[in-house]
Amino acid sequence: MRGKLILLVGPSGSGKGTLFSFVRETFPAFVYPTSWTTRAPRAEESGKSYHFATEAEFLEAQKRGEFLETDHHFNHYYGTPARVVLEALAAGQTVFHELEIHGVKQLLSKLPREQITIIFVTAGTWDELVRRIEEREAITADELEKRRIRYEEEMLFKEQADFVLPNEHGKLEEAKNELRKILDSVVR
Repeated sequence: MRGKLILLVGPSGSGKGTLFSFVRETFPAFVYPTSWTTRAPRAEESGKSYHFATEAEFLEAQKRGEFLETDHHFNHYYGTPARVVLEALAAGQTVFHELEIHGVKQLLSKLPREQITIIFVTAGTWDELVRRIEEREAITADELEKRRIRYEEEMLFKEQADFVLPNEHGKLEEAKNELRKILDSVVR
């Protein structure tokens, strides 16, 4: 039996990280690959969510073919370790991963579509996302404009998702309940 790869995707600020933490607590049997990144850790993050690497370490690992997908955005590299994901899928396990749209597109070109479930998180309008982003971190006007352009591109991808999960401000519990229902239906 082949495993299932469930991807949680959506624009920056949509609450993917919060929902990911909820899934990790609720579904401990899933496999959660630790992504690599060259960005600095945020105050609330630990090594559980990312392997923080220097740019040189990342590029060397990429050269060795250690990533299933990579992305470079907002001046940082990100990558998903191939071995962990492929071994879990081959063993029939469910892998749950938070990913950007660019990475999803790479995975769709490498793995059978029927093995992948895409859950797209929406969080309302661009203005609502700006408020969330600014609450989370200091950001320049130039960085915010880059995120707006990326947001518009990401919203076009929503049509390719298997599920669209609203995560509006003040409705986190509703989003968690809906996500639990989606995951229960996928792993049955």
